[in-house]
Amino acid sequence: MAGLQNWRTLATIPGPMPSGIEIGELMIKHRTPGWAVGGCLLLCLLASPASALQKVSLQLKWKHQFQFAGYYAAIEHGYYRAAGLEVELLPAQQGQDTVAAVIDGKADFGVGTSDLLLLRQRGEPVVVLGVVMQHSPLGLLALRNGSVRNIHDLADRPLMVEPNSAELLGFLANEGIASERLKIVPHSFDTNDLISGKVAAMSVYVTDEPFVLQRAGVNYQLFEPSVGGIDFYGDNLFTTEQRVAQSPEVVAAFREASLKGWRYAMSHPEEMVQLILSKYSTRHSAEHLRFEAAEMQRLMRPDLVDVGYMSEGRWQHIASVYRELGMMPGNLKLEGFLYDPNERGSLIWQPWVWVWLLLSAIALLLALAFFRLSRRLASSEAWLQMLFDHAPTALVQIDEGGRVVGWSHQAQQTFGWRRDEVLGRSINDFMVPPEEIQAVGNLFNLLEQRSVQQHENWNLTKSGRKILCDWRNVVLPAVRGRGRMVVSMAIDITDRKRMENRLKELVHTDLLTGVANRTLFYDQFERTIKLAARRRARLALMFVDLDDFKAVNDRFGHESGDSVLQVTVARIRGCIRSTDILARHGGDEFVVLLEDCGDMATITDIADKIVQSVTRPIPLPSGGDAQIGASVGVSLYPDHGEDCDALTRSADRAMYLVKETGKKGYRIAE
Repeated sequence: MAGLQNWRTLATIPGPMPSGIEIGELMIKHRTPGWAVGGCLLLCLLASPASALQKVSLQLKWKHQFQFAGYYAAIEHGYYRAAGLEVELLPAQQGQDTVAAVIDGKADFGVGTSDLLLLRQRGEPVVVLGVVMQHSPLGLLALRNGSVRNIHDLADRPLMVEPNSAELLGFLANEGIASERLKIVPHSFDTNDLISGKVAAMSVYVTDEPFVLQRAGVNYQLFEPSVGGIDFYGDNLFTTEQRVAQSPEVVAAFREASLKGWRYAMSHPEEMVQLILSKYSTRHSAEHLRFEAAEMQRLMRPDLVDVGYMSEGRWQHIASVYRELGMMPGNLKLEGFLYDPNERGSLIWQPWVWVWLLLSAIALLLALAFFRLSRRLASSEAWLQMLFDHAPTALVQIDEGGRVVGWSHQAQQTFGWRRDEVLGRSINDFMVPPEEIQAVGNLFNLLEQRSVQQHENWNLTKSGRKILCDWRNVVLPAVRGRGRMVVSMAIDITDRKRMENRLKELVHTDLLTGVANRTLFYDQFERTIKLAARRRARLALMFVDLDDFKAVNDRFGHESGDSVLQVTVARIRGCIRSTDILARHGGDEFVVLLEDCGDMATITDIADKIVQSVTRPIPLPSGGDAQIGASVGVSLYPDHGEDCDALTRSADRAMYLVKETGKKGYRIAE
């Protein structure tokens, strides 16, 4: 009855009802039985009001639009609430430094560009939690009115570039436009300044402002850094080191709920469009929001890459670009900058800690052998075996003969074999492919005592499937008549490596057409010139610009425009040889490199075939045909130059002469 009597004591406490912790302390003070304390606290937890949700804030980069649909979905479908969070979304104001809002503690989380890497280098404690867009949405928008023919025409002319857009400045520098030739003016975020000629170009999100110009019937061109080899991440979810250290559970819960919201949003775009219009903003029309959603699909590629995924190698590439452009030194370390969702706030979850624990436990057992009775030793060995068996990663013990003497539960999950199927067998007999046997045979010779060594190699599973594993190995010295042993930890990295390789491929491939992008093309171009110089061979560079392509986009929409580009690429492929190189140079511009092209007749024949092939009507998925043309400029190595820049300029000038004299033709550079 003591528990019930103390409930009466609680009822006599004056003032507001005490908290669950205060109630528990009071009951313990009054010697309340444990079952009553536990029951009381449980009831307090169950009766907790909604106000117990942890309040956090997310600073957006701009005003409400589809760009932030994932966060709206996480609120609307209760993902944040289920994670114990009440999230306030803070739309940005014009001219606001949204990253500073997070650093200064005015918001808990934020959305930033890859400039976060530069801020980290400068000492700001930013931590990237995940990537929303695999490709940056930043671009430079200019009118297609003759005054700006290419990116180089932006030199010495007023440009509106928004804050935290270092990749655009890097893009311009990479194109040979020196910083002293950049006339950057404050950004008004008003496309009328571009239309009126007040500025020559303005930084935009390719998901947003191009739609405005399309609706206004304005002929424009878009310069995206990716075509110049600067393909950065876009819209990175981030917070600060202090937030991660102080509230690791909150950070993990917020990240997971946000990514869940993004997965839902990109699978239900129309629902998100209606949600934005009904609850957040009518600033954009439904049609505008749908355009934004379609462009974000292209930039996020949720069909290929899980939302939130980021590669340390890709961040290293971004850092190398910044270094090459002189924007940061070469000693940056990414430790602490990239959030690891697998860290759970305790070192016990780190794989290397399990290896360390095993080694420590073994050392402890050896010491106990001299001071403890055999009964106590057996008990310790049982504990060690339990630790080995229940480790969260695959652990394998191998003796000097290469035979398995230890096989954890997770090893069975990874490779498929049960312990009784592998104990005493040589690993070469069942899990090492023939091409890896020599490397495994040298394992004891390659490893030094007391040092953990890492390597990657292919292994076989019970089903016969090959998997790529990351191995961490350590040799245990011989002791008490027992020979040396290797304790190995294995992690299946097959899917991760496949994803990394796919991302590397995407960096060098135009996502829409499947041909090489500008970065890969110029790498190949330089190598081809060097080879031609050694062979004293002739090369031909063709600069192909599509005529009247924008009219297709305006009349039939971007989906039809994309289809036209894909058909055009297929037709150009049909006109050139398998050894020739085709790449997308820009929006509606392509380049063709002819190796060992022989006489002039061969070159003009291919150029004429491209013009005639592209000019034929192109059937559209929605019905009807599109009619475009091709203006082709041709330059020759070594006649018109001996490097990439000279040959490109010559071909570009020849192409514009075709444009000025009626389009739909080709011209050899003078």
